[in-house]
Amino acid sequence: AFRATTNGTAQSISAATHTKILYATEVFDTNNDYNVSDSVFTPTVAGYYQVSAGIYIAGAQTRCLVSLYKNSSAYSVLSDMNTSLNNFTNSGSVLVEMNGTDDTLSVYVFTTQTSIGGGDASRLWFTSHLARPA
Repeated sequence: AFRATTNGTAQSISAATHTKILYATEVFDTNNDYNVSDSVFTPTVAGYYQVSAGIYIAGAQTRCLVSLYKNSSAYSVLSDMNTSLNNFTNSGSVLVEMNGTDDTLSVYVFTTQTSIGGGDASRLWFTSHLARPA
Protein backbone atom coordinates (compact mmCIF):
# COMPACT_ATOMS: atom_id res chain seq x y z
CA ALA A 1 0.00 0.00 0.00
CA PHE A 2 1.10 3.55 -0.59
CA ARG A 3 -0.16 7.11 -0.39
CA ALA A 4 1.47 10.04 -2.13
CA THR A 5 0.46 13.70 -2.26
CA THR A 6 1.90 16.87 -3.69
CA ASN A 7 4.11 19.19 -1.72
CA GLY A 8 1.41 21.89 -1.68
CA THR A 9 2.91 23.83 -4.58
CA ALA A 10 0.86 24.27 -7.76
CA GLN A 11 2.02 22.18 -10.74
CA SER A 12 2.21 24.04 -14.05
CA ILE A 13 0.69 22.07 -16.91
CA SER A 14 -0.20 22.64 -20.54
CA ALA A 15 -3.90 23.37 -21.06
CA ALA A 16 -5.88 20.79 -23.02
CA THR A 17 -3.05 18.23 -22.91
CA HIS A 18 -2.84 14.94 -21.04
CA THR A 19 -0.20 15.70 -18.38
CA LYS A 20 1.25 13.43 -15.68
CA ILE A 21 0.47 14.61 -12.16
CA LEU A 22 3.50 14.82 -9.91
CA TYR A 23 2.69 13.33 -6.52
CA ALA A 24 6.15 14.00 -5.09
CA THR A 25 5.53 13.56 -1.36
CA GLU A 26 5.30 10.02 -0.07
CA VAL A 27 3.08 9.73 2.99
CA PHE A 28 3.65 5.97 3.37
CA ASP A 29 4.83 3.10 1.19
CA THR A 30 4.65 -0.30 2.88
CA ASN A 31 6.65 -2.17 0.22
CA ASN A 32 8.80 0.59 -1.30
CA ASP A 33 6.95 0.33 -4.66
CA TYR A 34 6.21 4.03 -5.27
CA ASN A 35 8.85 6.23 -6.90
CA VAL A 36 8.51 9.89 -5.86
CA SER A 37 11.01 11.08 -8.48
CA ASP A 38 8.71 10.14 -11.38
CA SER A 39 5.36 9.58 -9.59
CA VAL A 40 5.11 5.97 -10.75
CA PHE A 41 3.79 2.96 -8.81
CA THR A 42 5.42 -0.39 -9.70
CA PRO A 43 4.11 -3.10 -7.37
CA THR A 44 6.38 -6.10 -6.78
CA VAL A 45 3.56 -8.48 -5.83
CA ALA A 46 1.30 -9.80 -8.59
CA GLY A 47 -2.39 -9.27 -7.99
CA TYR A 48 -5.36 -6.95 -8.08
CA TYR A 49 -4.83 -3.42 -6.79
CA GLN A 50 -7.43 -0.86 -5.78
CA VAL A 51 -6.13 2.45 -7.10
CA SER A 52 -7.52 5.90 -6.29
CA ALA A 53 -6.45 9.42 -7.21
CA GLY A 54 -7.63 12.95 -6.66
CA ILE A 55 -6.65 16.36 -7.98
CA TYR A 56 -7.52 19.92 -7.05
CA ILE A 57 -8.32 22.64 -9.58
CA ALA A 58 -8.39 26.29 -8.54
CA GLY A 59 -10.19 28.61 -10.95
CA ALA A 60 -13.03 28.44 -13.44
CA GLN A 61 -13.24 25.18 -15.32
CA THR A 62 -15.08 23.67 -18.25
CA ARG A 63 -13.63 20.13 -18.37
CA CYS A 64 -11.44 18.02 -16.12
CA LEU A 65 -10.53 14.45 -17.04
CA VAL A 66 -8.47 12.35 -14.59
CA SER A 67 -7.03 9.15 -16.07
CA LEU A 68 -5.00 6.22 -14.83
CA TYR A 69 -2.18 5.15 -17.13
CA LYS A 70 -0.84 1.59 -17.03
CA ASN A 71 2.55 1.04 -18.64
CA SER A 72 2.47 4.59 -20.07
CA SER A 73 -0.85 4.06 -21.91
CA ALA A 74 -4.34 5.24 -20.99
CA TYR A 75 -6.01 2.47 -18.96
CA SER A 76 -9.07 3.93 -17.25
CA VAL A 77 -10.83 7.25 -16.84
CA LEU A 78 -11.19 7.82 -13.10
CA SER A 79 -13.33 10.92 -13.41
CA ASP A 80 -14.64 13.17 -16.19
CA MET A 81 -16.27 16.45 -15.13
CA ASN A 82 -17.77 19.22 -17.18
CA THR A 83 -18.44 22.08 -14.80
CA SER A 84 -18.28 25.81 -14.34
CA LEU A 85 -17.41 25.43 -10.66
CA ASN A 86 -14.43 27.22 -9.20
CA ASN A 87 -12.01 25.44 -6.87
CA PHE A 88 -12.97 21.77 -6.86
CA THR A 89 -11.52 18.31 -6.26
CA ASN A 90 -11.95 15.62 -8.91
CA SER A 91 -11.32 11.98 -7.93
CA GLY A 92 -11.99 8.37 -8.79
CA SER A 93 -11.00 4.75 -8.22
CA VAL A 94 -10.55 1.52 -10.19
CA LEU A 95 -9.38 -2.09 -9.66
CA VAL A 96 -6.29 -3.00 -11.75
CA GLU A 97 -4.53 -6.31 -12.35
CA MET A 98 -0.75 -5.95 -12.02
CA ASN A 99 1.92 -8.55 -12.91
CA GLY A 100 4.20 -7.78 -9.94
CA THR A 101 7.31 -7.28 -12.06
CA ASP A 102 7.23 -4.41 -14.54
CA ASP A 103 3.64 -3.10 -14.72
CA THR A 104 3.51 0.59 -13.80
CA LEU A 105 0.75 3.05 -12.88
CA SER A 106 0.62 6.85 -13.01
CA VAL A 107 -2.10 9.51 -13.04
CA TYR A 108 -2.74 12.07 -15.79
CA VAL A 109 -5.01 15.09 -16.05
CA PHE A 110 -6.60 16.82 -19.04
CA THR A 111 -7.97 20.26 -18.22
CA THR A 112 -8.38 23.74 -19.65
CA GLN A 113 -6.37 25.15 -16.71
CA THR A 114 -2.62 25.75 -16.80
CA SER A 115 -1.99 24.59 -13.23
CA ILE A 116 -3.33 22.12 -10.69
CA GLY A 117 -3.04 22.00 -6.94
CA GLY A 118 -1.48 24.59 -4.75
CA GLY A 119 -2.09 25.26 -1.10
CA ASP A 120 -3.73 22.21 0.42
CA ALA A 121 -1.77 19.04 -0.41
CA SER A 122 -4.54 16.85 1.06
CA ARG A 123 -6.64 17.55 -2.05
CA LEU A 124 -4.13 15.91 -4.40
CA TRP A 125 -3.49 12.25 -3.68
CA PHE A 126 -2.59 8.95 -5.32
CA THR A 127 -3.12 5.72 -3.37
CA SER A 128 -3.19 1.99 -3.92
CA HIS A 129 -3.34 -1.23 -1.97
CA LEU A 130 -3.26 -4.90 -2.81
CA ALA A 131 -6.87 -6.06 -2.80
CA ARG A 132 -6.06 -9.69 -3.65
CA PRO A 133 -2.87 -11.53 -4.69
CA ALA A 134 -2.86 -13.27 -8.07
